[in-house]
Parts: sequence; structure tokens; C-alpha cells
Amino acid sequence: MARTKKTGRVDVKHMTPIKKPHAQPRVLATGHNGFELTERTQVIPERAFAGCCVDLKKLPESVKVIEDDAFCQARGVRLTELPSQLRHLGTNAFFRCYFMKCDKLPEGLVHLGRNAFYYTRVAPEVRDHLPMGKYA
Repeated sequence: MARTKKTGRVDVKHMTPIKKPHAQPRVLATGHNGFELTERTQVIPERAFAGCCVDLKKLPESVKVIEDDAFCQARGVRLTELPSQLRHLGTNAFFRCYFMKCDKLPEGLVHLGRNAFYYTRVAPEVRDHLPMGKYA
């Protein structure tokens, strides 16, 4: 900082602005092969958290695709709702996630895979309200 000779105050005219580093997205969970679920994640790949122990109560709203077996037999998944932008839910996506309980499916869901909620606490009227496979 430059100080003026007469008053000793900071010379604001000649100061350069401080550049802030780009904020890194917060990591919500880490799965297989170093996959990190962040607030900006749009696709959760196949078997990303299969068999993992994760403490997950909510998925980020940015998630649009959950591929096959993404959370298959994952412990600690306690989701009560799915992201509103979710378009694709793969086969066995939440297979044996015993503590998952979801009240409704997103309206924009285009694909619901076979056994996506098998062995979960999702009510049959929620998971069976649409035929499995592609629709819309």
C-alpha cells in the first residue's frame, strides 16, 4: 500500500485490486475412483458410490442423471427427496439403500430404470406410479 507523505493515509487511487481465487465447489461425498459429488455435479456415473459408506441426506439440485448402480448397496443414503431437475434414474440406482425414503418423483423424470428403488423405504405408490423404462 502506498502512503502519502503529507498525511500518511492510504493512497486509494494507486492501489491494485486484490484478486480472489475462484471458489472451489464444496465436496459433499467421495466415492469410487476419486469421484467427488459437489454442488455443481450434473451426472453421477455408474457405480460411483456402490457399496460405499456415505452420509448423504440430500443430492444437489444440479444433478440431472443418476446412472445404473450409482448408489447400489451404499450405506448412509437417507434421501427424502430427489433433485427437481433429475431426468434419468438408472437401473438399480438405489438398490438396497434401506434408509432411503422418498415421497415423490420429480415431474421432469424421463427414464426410470428397473429396480431403481428395490429394497428401499420408498412407498410402492411412488415407485410404481409410472411404468419402468422410457416414457414422457
